[in-house]
Amino acid sequence: MILKKIKIMNYRQLQSVELDMQDSLTVLAGPNNSGKTTLISVLKGMFCDKKLGFSYSDIPISLSSMWLDKTVPVFQKIMLEYDKEKGVQKIIDEMTDNNKFSNDYTMDNFQAQIQVDYDPDNDNIQYFADYLMDLDDTKHSFYFIYTYEPSITAFEKGLNERYDRMAARVRDIANPGCIEKETKFYFLKEELLRIYCNAVIEKCYFCNSNYKNENLMEVAAFKSLFNFQNIPAMRELDDNESDSSKGISKRVIALLKDNDTWVEATKKLPDLLMADIEDSGAKKEIKNSSIKSLDDTIRDISKTSGGHIGKLQLEMDVKEQDVEEFIRRITRAKYDVEGLLLNEESQGLGFSNLIYLHMRLEEFYKSIDK
Repeated sequence: MILKKIKIMNYRQLQSVELDMQDSLTVLAGPNNSGKTTLISVLKGMFCDKKLGFSYSDIPISLSSMWLDKTVPVFQKIMLEYDKEKGVQKIIDEMTDNNKFSNDYTMDNFQAQIQVDYDPDNDNIQYFADYLMDLDDTKHSFYFIYTYEPSITAFEKGLNERYDRMAARVRDIANPGCIEKETKFYFLKEELLRIYCNAVIEKCYFCNSNYKNENLMEVAAFKSLFNFQNIPAMRELDDNESDSSKGISKRVIALLKDNDTWVEATKKLPDLLMADIEDSGAKKEIKNSSIKSLDDTIRDISKTSGGHIGKLQLEMDVKEQDVEEFIRRITRAKYDVEGLLLNEESQGLGFSNLIYLHMRLEEFYKSIDK
């Protein structure tokens, strides 16, 4: 039996890509950012991994933009008028029909259509027999659909958890004196997409050759049918999508170490942060509650054992390296595409390749200097 055809729809830059697999070995070749790594990631997620990772950055821009154009006004209108209890119900009523997203608020889901061929004379199909839908003697294939579908129950749960924070952001944006309104609007849209993606559920179906008449099957049963293996490309970056994470932001922060203005500014931050911590009352609150309680407990224990112990104190000290680490952690390079902020590694934008090229050039220039 062989994995014959796979069609990927609505995943990153793979909006409609069909792959014809060869009998023994299939080689993927193409230019940078053409979707090779994305395709391998999808195949591994479907056939090998426990679950395919899925976030808002994996939704094609055109689909997420259309969905946001319809949903953002609904959220803004309701959140400006209602508290969480009424607001959540109003939003769910507006966006759903018979416990599903209504047509106006339905986003085209990610879907993979899979064809498995078999030789009736030589192949044992006992593990596939329950999924046979085509009884034509001249055809010898099984057909499956792997997809993610949004759950209204999960969407409502996520909305309940984030409603107050999102409503505060909506009110802030509506305020004429709002500072950095555009940035806050970015994050409002990002939060909406995050709620949607957290609500999607992995589903598998077996079906006919037209990928219709779908019959739900267990995800684990689907994955157990396949033995998919891949050999990564012989290069240092990106075929496992781990090295590219926050590559640009890390490099930018590293380059700033040679900037005198940046160095002087960061020297002032430890004192400023400590002043804010003191002014906010955070340190005092920790001392008055957690530390006092812990100190009393330690003293009681020491009395029973005849030991001696000094009074427990709490001190805070912010160093320059602490500030650098904090800035490095919160700084994220993102790409503005049609009003959405995408992560560096998203949808074939080529950031990881740029970072790889930059690093190799740095190595080259250092070798020349030597």
